Amino acid sequence: MVAVTRALLDLFARRGVHHRFNGGERWRIGEQLRLNRGCELEPWTHLFGGHALPFRLGAFSYSLSELPPHVAVGRYCSIATGVEFIESEHPTDWATSHPFSYSPHGLQGLREYLMAEGLTSFPLFPAGQFAPGAVTLGHDVWVGQGAMFSAGVTVGDGAIVAARAMVTRDVPPYAIVGGVPAKVIRMRFPEPLVERLARLAWWRFGPDVLHPLDVRQPGGFIGRLEDAIGSASPPKMLDLAPVTYDEIVNAAAADQRSS
Repeated sequence: MVAVTRALLDLFARRGVHHRFNGGERWRIGEQLRLNRGCELEPWTHLFGGHALPFRLGAFSYSLSELPPHVAVGRYCSIATGVEFIESEHPTDWATSHPFSYSPHGLQGLREYLMAEGLTSFPLFPAGQFAPGAVTLGHDVWVGQGAMFSAGVTVGDGAIVAARAMVTRDVPPYAIVGGVPAKVIRMRFPEPLVERLARLAWWRFGPDVLHPLDVRQPGGFIGRLEDAIGSASPPKMLDLAPVTYDEIVNAAAADQRSS
């Protein structure tokens, strides 16, 4: 956890990490943000929901839902409201699934009970196995409203997750999935086109390069971008310095050190 400070808000503003739709500041000084070590946020990202920083967020992606610290998101992703990521597991083969024996720290009532009973040192069983597995969304992924993701799944580039889908297994690139549990409804494009898109990795470029090539007809767009890349003066690829975990932590502590 880090505290929101003026220095942290200024860092995000300078580096293009946006957190309110249509501009401005949504996070307030003194609030807390959750994050994990190794967090990286590329410029021109948009976090419009919650008080967490994802493990990774790529340029031009936006999320109207909170992205927990175990979630990594590529570039040009669109994430709707109400999307949820399962953040913890519970033991299913122990005598109880309740966390009192391995992770009571966030339960104030449980801590108060133990203290009242004089148990200031309460041995805990190892709980690492119940931490959430990383969820990875590739580039150009669209997630519909109210979708849910199990821990540890990977969603391939160009995939679409339908509203209310429950994703419990990996999603192939350019697949459209829906249902509970989510299943492949169809592929967005024929396999040869998917292979060309994968080789092209068009998300290496900015929208200033991509928009003039007309994305409305995928085959024509691919050909035009391939021609541009092979030309004597190929378009400039995105070379972005992300905001790092250390920068975030240092900015969050800066105001406290100066006070």
